[in-house]
Amino acid sequence: MDIMEKIKSVDKNNMYRLIVSIPRELEKSFKKYSRLSLPREIVISGVRRSIENIDKVVLIGMGGSAIGSDIIYYYLYDSLRLSVTIVRDFMIPGFIDENTLLISVSYSGETNETLYASIECIKRGVYPIFITSNGTLEKLARKINAPIYLLPKGRPPRTSIAYMISALLDIFNKIDIARFDEEELMDAVKYLENLVEKHTIFNEENVPLNIAKQLREKIPLIYAYKPYTPLGFRFKTQLNENAKHHAFFAELPEANHNEIMGWENELKGKYIPVLIRGSKESSYIRAVIDFWKEIFRDIGLDYIQIIGEGPNLLAELLSILIICDLTSFLLAIIKGVNPTPVSTISRLKKYVEAETRLKEKIDRLIDNL
Repeated sequence: MDIMEKIKSVDKNNMYRLIVSIPRELEKSFKKYSRLSLPREIVISGVRRSIENIDKVVLIGMGGSAIGSDIIYYYLYDSLRLSVTIVRDFMIPGFIDENTLLISVSYSGETNETLYASIECIKRGVYPIFITSNGTLEKLARKINAPIYLLPKGRPPRTSIAYMISALLDIFNKIDIARFDEEELMDAVKYLENLVEKHTIFNEENVPLNIAKQLREKIPLIYAYKPYTPLGFRFKTQLNENAKHHAFFAELPEANHNEIMGWENELKGKYIPVLIRGSKESSYIRAVIDFWKEIFRDIGLDYIQIIGEGPNLLAELLSILIICDLTSFLLAIIKGVNPTPVSTISRLKKYVEAETRLKEKIDRLIDNL
């Protein structure tokens, strides 16, 4: 059975189509969201919240709903004019106040951590913006008359990455958190469309397919550095969710000070290192990677490099994302695993809800706003 026949047999929920649609969805969604307007002021529970007073930003999200925030944060890192914090938790930092912009992201609108943390932020007087497809988060947004960037319904959160990136870029631009050149986005889209076409020809030179075959019997240890850090983490999570495959991630240069010692362990043969790289690589990082590669050669271990390419940084970041997403998908296909369902995550959510009744508590908090 060739790979396309196996995709048709295993990919019951058409994950493949959603991955290869990323460039087209990026262009379409950015044009859609750019037509939205953000009110300069909104009033919630009698408290006026103004965009003009914002001096910091907090982005709240979990899992596939948070990775877009990571990518945009590192893409625009050098041009940020406000402090930006990403929160993946129920708990929010003490500095959040009436001068804070809240960007709350939950694809389903039912993520308990995001809902609870967002309500706590609203109590402190933030200006809130919501990115969601529906659910309780949309209900909250409509109750307090806050801006909403609506995502397409009925798909896994991790496949809405293009829409989330577009929404965040639009917000960052309109509120002047950081400026970017919109032509960069269009140039990136053109490059990514060609990249998808290239990597969906499943011949012997297909990069994602070859990497997936190398990962089949190994546990990937993935390494990346800024600004490519979120793509290393995204690859880890996509391997977990799509291929149901263990994978781990560490950031350079931090891993120089701890994880590097693990390569002296006798279990090293069970792992395969994956290096995520791009053109924004300092001479220091290049020397570090050369040293790590020397270690791998000395112990006779194969390693994989995934190198971002494209006309600009956004294209580089998203080229890595597409290669990694396709790799995780193809690993699932090789293993005969449907990449879409995440049954253990669903079971966990049901178990925690039954034990804590947190959804009921959140509904009461919203009713009291």
